Amino acid sequence: GSVIFGEKKIFAYRMLGSAMVMDNSILFTPTLQFFPENLEKVAGQKGSDAEVVRIPGYFKPFHFFFLFHYAFDKGYEKQPSFQRWLSSIGRELDELGVEYELDVDALPRDLPEKYL
Repeated sequence: GSVIFGEKKIFAYRMLGSAMVMDNSILFTPTLQFFPENLEKVAGQKGSDAEVVRIPGYFKPFHFFFLFHYAFDKGYEKQPSFQRWLSSIGRELDELGVEYELDVDALPRDLPEKYL
């Protein structure tokens, strides 16, 4: 099987069997899980218990893009509900006059610089 590399070898595709799926409560593909920066705090936990946020299957670009911001900016620490956090982003974009549609396959053209 193919191997994913980064600073460390993370896992081989052939390991994506039923045990990994069960340990991580994966129900849909693709599933992306985000974990805390300090993995020592979650050592020994199942992936589904250790994650800070997940993308459970396909998301449209707007939600996909902002869920990465939610994870990177640790939005889950201030607002555990991604939908509520995203609503605050929507209000901010509305105030700035940014036009966006949630159900299209493209991001708004005039997103503020802080999101790019």
